[in-house]
Amino acid sequence: MTDCFQVEIDEFQNYEKALGALGEAYKVLGHAKLPDSQETKMNDLKNRMALIKKFAEAKASVPNQLT
Repeated sequence: MTDCFQVEIDEFQNYEKALGALGEAYKVLGHAKLPDSQETKMNDLKNRMALIKKFAEAKASVPNQLT
């Protein structure tokens, strides 16, 4: 599921869709019975989501210079 977010970023530069894909992955992992070692992966996913959200907000605040 996390590969989907990377495709959205690499091929389409769509950070909002990437964030949605990561959110879905986080939700699925949250419902799964995970060993304690998986908690680190969930924290990593949450941190990655926060970074992508900040980047998408920053990108949206800058006017497009190419038009």
